[in-house]
Amino acid sequence: LPSFYIYSHKFFDVWHHYCSPFPFLIEMTYALGLMIQGEFLARYLNAAFAVLLLCSLIALAREAGVRGRWALLFTAASPLFLVLFDRAYIDPGFAFFLTLSLALFVRWWRTGSSSALAASGLFAGFGLSCKYTGIFFVAAIFAAGAGRLRTSAGRRAALLWGAAAALPFLPWLAKDFLFRANPVWPYLGSLFGTHADIP
Repeated sequence: LPSFYIYSHKFFDVWHHYCSPFPFLIEMTYALGLMIQGEFLARYLNAAFAVLLLCSLIALAREAGVRGRWALLFTAASPLFLVLFDRAYIDPGFAFFLTLSLALFVRWWRTGSSSALAASGLFAGFGLSCKYTGIFFVAAIFAAGAGRLRTSAGRRAALLWGAAAALPFLPWLAKDFLFRANPVWPYLGSLFGTHADIP
């Protein structure tokens, strides 16, 4: 998709491409690399996300108070990780955002740090801005913190986390609403009166 925008020098709805209305923060990051230095920089950015994913696993293990050597080893040795390491693909960045979000959430859980909670929400929002499947991570976070929602402090924390997560995600919803009259196209078409035509 980014190649359409680069060649046309504008951001528009590629109506014949089924994925055009989806959120694609990672793809737009790679588009920046393509414009600056071509395919090499796009692949380099992907490799950087992969390395950051490994770093976020170490951070998560430290926050959880466990040794992360095996998690790091199994991830780094995973065939899928190795295949995607040098390709401009979505998943390394997507996994990095969500893993770091979880590490920061665990830090808030231990310390009560509002800045860690806000940062956790922000990175979860970045994950949502890569793939809609990030919503399952969001649901898991709220399920984990459900016990604290009974207190006013817990509800304030949930509001802070949710607001931070919404901040990077809302522009993608606005894009979909502008292009397809449905902020989560192709889902909930009956609610918004839209129909997903699959080419």
